Amino acid sequence: MKKLLTSVTFSVLAILVLSGTAHAGEWIKIFYSSDGGVFYARKSAFQKVSLSDSDAVREGEFKLVPPRNPDFTYMLALYRVDCQQRTLTALSASLHARDGSVIESDGVDENTPPAPVEPGTGSEAVYHYLCGHY
Repeated sequence: MKKLLTSVTFSVLAILVLSGTAHAGEWIKIFYSSDGGVFYARKSAFQKVSLSDSDAVREGEFKLVPPRNPDFTYMLALYRVDCQQRTLTALSASLHARDGSVIESDGVDENTPPAPVEPGTGSEAVYHYLCGHY
């Protein structure tokens, strides 16, 4: 009986570790900001929006974890990048508490023009991540 209990306990622990590893693997680090923030890209959320490479538009979901912010623990954002024009548009963003609950959520104003990708910033990391998937 003790051997069976040990075997079952080990199996449950193995499943928990493997499922936690798979979940943690969904996000990959793509950028560290100078203030200590970290940008992550969700591997499974990448998509090609346009049909031709000459008009390459990509979208993806990203997470920003600020170094220390009493108002939120992380931000999730959906970005659209025009690879040819080197511009980026935030389509939506949401601020999350430590438990994952949404503190605030917002879509982008449709009249907001795309912003140029700034060298050495998180926007450049987003650009390289999405546009490097040709």
